[in-house]
Amino acid sequence: MRKALKGVAAARWQDWYNAGVQEVYQRYGFFDPAGIFVGDGSYLFVPDNEEYEGSVVMWFDEHNHPVDYEKLTPKERKQVRRRRCYKMVSLLHLRGQSFVYAAVAVVPGNAHESPILYELVDQFVQRVGKGVMKKVILVRGFSDGTRISPCEQ
Repeated sequence: MRKALKGVAAARWQDWYNAGVQEVYQRYGFFDPAGIFVGDGSYLFVPDNEEYEGSVVMWFDEHNHPVDYEKLTPKERKQVRRRRCYKMVSLLHLRGQSFVYAAVAVVPGNAHESPILYELVDQFVQRVGKGVMKKVILVRGFSDGTRISPCEQ
């Protein structure tokens, strides 16, 4: 089975999850009527191996926040480390005391999560219809006035 899975492109897995799984959830009434969702962007660190297709190497501080190495002082440079990573942008659906991934995208670590999240939101609404998503909780990094307005509708 592992051999059969290896040949499937990551994009196909994401497309399947962000379409088929959403439709099954909708068909069985899984989405909570409160319609609360959370947008999230998290780094996924992997070993420093170029075989991790689409990953990038970036500089991070001790709290795993990305930093611009060129802007650091020599003393600050001693406190950071290079890490190979992806970024996982996800749309979480809150359901009672738990959550489920309603949509997900794994992209290079240096990709900006905002346009990716809004694309996930657009695709979600197209798949399951308007009214399922009533509230979207976002952190400051997702603030984008031109993209927030359509979400309000």
